[in-house]
Amino acid sequence: MFKALVSLAISGIALPIFVHSSSAEASDAEKGGFFVDADVGKSTSIGSLDGSSSSYSGTLGYRWDVRPGIALGIEAGYKNIGHFEETITIPEPSGAVGPYSFRESSRGFFLGANGRFDLIRDWYLTSRLGAFRYHDEHSVIYDGTFSSWKDFDTGWYVGIGFGYDVNQNFSVGLNYNRSDPHNSDVGTRELSLSAEYRF
Repeated sequence: MFKALVSLAISGIALPIFVHSSSAEASDAEKGGFFVDADVGKSTSIGSLDGSSSSYSGTLGYRWDVRPGIALGIEAGYKNIGHFEETITIPEPSGAVGPYSFRESSRGFFLGANGRFDLIRDWYLTSRLGAFRYHDEHSVIYDGTFSSWKDFDTGWYVGIGFGYDVNQNFSVGLNYNRSDPHNSDVGTRELSLSAEYRF
């Protein structure tokens, strides 16, 4: 599933996919130009910590119309993939040690490429791929003692989406993203709803 997601996002950005632009149902309105996008959804950890959390992001970008029905562009924004908690007991030869209560949150800025591909009427597909400069906050509680630390590093993100044009400037969509902060305990799958406005 993950390899297929990455392959689709890369091919969507690097090589314009075939769109039957001669279809009478295909939208012929240009989709290039500046856009802003807001996403709200749920993220599920696939790292060493379990659980799920609410997530949100905001994006500013620009697309170029490369052919009828296909627009490719760049994007930048801010993403909060949420916070995750887990309580564990570590087995030792002398007996179990714990419980340890772990908490981690991850957020940061991203920069990448995106593509939009019109289907029929007002429906379309999107793909995105880029770098995620994240800020991780960790904390551990054990035996009444609290400790915390922070990490700053760069990972990546990839995603695909399916949307509908409400009018020439405004769209809504459903998106699936994968974020993987490098050297972090939290990698996530994110399912979100989005609203996009084009200038």
